[in-house]
Amino acid sequence: MINLNYKTLSRKLISLIIISSGIFTFDYYGNNYSAYGNPGQEKTIFCHYECKEEKRNNLTELKLLQKRENQYNGIIRNNLSSLPSKTKVNRELKSPLVLIKPKDKNKEIEIPTQKNKLISQIDSSGVVGDTLGEANRLQKELLIDPIIIKRNLRVAPGSSSGTPTAYGANWRQAYIGGGVFFPFEDGGTDGSLSLGFGLGDAVKSVGVEVNFNVTSVGGGNNFDFADSGTVGFKLHKYFNDGTAVAVGWVDPISWGDSTNAKDTFYGVVTKSFELEPDNAKNNLPLTVSLGVGSGNFRSVGAINSGENSINIFGSLGLRVTPQFALTSSWTGNRLNLGGSLVPLKNTPVVFSTVLTDITDNVENASGFSFSAGYAFQF
Repeated sequence: MINLNYKTLSRKLISLIIISSGIFTFDYYGNNYSAYGNPGQEKTIFCHYECKEEKRNNLTELKLLQKRENQYNGIIRNNLSSLPSKTKVNRELKSPLVLIKPKDKNKEIEIPTQKNKLISQIDSSGVVGDTLGEANRLQKELLIDPIIIKRNLRVAPGSSSGTPTAYGANWRQAYIGGGVFFPFEDGGTDGSLSLGFGLGDAVKSVGVEVNFNVTSVGGGNNFDFADSGTVGFKLHKYFNDGTAVAVGWVDPISWGDSTNAKDTFYGVVTKSFELEPDNAKNNLPLTVSLGVGSGNFRSVGAINSGENSINIFGSLGLRVTPQFALTSSWTGNRLNLGGSLVPLKNTPVVFSTVLTDITDNVENASGFSFSAGYAFQF
């Protein structure tokens, strides 16, 4: 026979009713409880079903996050192991860099986020060719003031393919132009705009050219008009024998992606030689420019090592007809070939085409560029 204590059975029944009625409070893990009627009394009990389920879900989610983190760390380690010790970006890339510090290495690895593009015209040489140099020559030969010859601005095709010459704009001279670049390898099509004006007089004293260059005018999947650009200056002089010299600073003012580039300073000398001086129709002028500079004109080795050292650049332009010239340039790290055309003899519009990096010397620099410019005097 089983003896049941009435009082003990009653207490257990009451406790069961109280627990099932939910008048007890549990901590986060459901280990302790206390009755509202007697807050000082606490006892240890097993967690009820809902608390166990919540704890189980939290642990499962934590394990899943840890698993994903391990997967991402593995992907990053694999990508870093496939990179060289340090990857550098070409000056003309003008793109932001993502810096990654691996846990097992003390040095940073620079990864370019955009492809290399060479599309900008850094001065009037890449926009209106040798038109402004021709104006200086005409002024010197006729010994007349530029205000008089402004009605007879003689248009001339260019003599370079991506490098500056020593010709520049004087007071009351200005230009505007634009270009587009089509890469042969990776990268999207993009363009640039350039405009500038002159101060002073390179024939009588010294001229100063001020250039505004917008290096982003849209292209690819994102419309980024005027997000990047530079303002540059060129101090130039035209001598009695037809030699011109200039010094320039391409990007003293910059914004957007252009701020990531190395500063570009340069000095250049330009001289034109008549190969057939007795030919009245076309004396076949050959224009030679030779200069030194940093930034844009660095060698491939300097680019890869991150140095902004001085390097040599130059250009040759042969005017095979009065309105068309064959051009070539060595930028310091690549060889460009092109042509420059003046379609209308009395209209100061110049078209230029360039095949960039024909020897494939720089990664993703090969392509085709087209530009057009207009020069005027006022």
